[in-house]
Amino acid sequence: QVQPVTEETPQFKDIQIANITVNGALQAVLLQGLPEMNLENVKISNSIFSAHKGITITDATGVNLSSIQLFTENGKAIEIYNSSKVAIENLDFDFRKEDAISIAGNKCSNISISAEGMDSLNGFVRLGEDVEENQIHF
Repeated sequence: QVQPVTEETPQFKDIQIANITVNGALQAVLLQGLPEMNLENVKISNSIFSAHKGITITDATGVNLSSIQLFTENGKAIEIYNSSKVAIENLDFDFRKEDAISIAGNKCSNISISAEGMDSLNGFVRLGEDVEENQIHF
């Protein structure tokens, strides 16, 4: 259930992270807003992540990930839920699992994903039943 926005509702936005290395973490990146107040305008670039789990983006608007090298133990790269205006460019990941990228939630829109050295991510992206296919580009 979405809570009403009040002056106590936390707001996180306009965050930039670049040139970092993460090694041995449980999760590479977790970007999570609230249904009533999305995380906004996050940019992560030129970084290397090695973790058990990949990148999760939930209840976010305006996320840009570029030139990311990602290594995961569970074989999954990215999970996106109820997020919009997400651009993932030049993702370097060893795609092996059919559902390496999953996108779910009826609020998902304007999502684009490109991977280093791959013309298409067909077969590696799983869309939830409530996601409009014309809103996702890969």
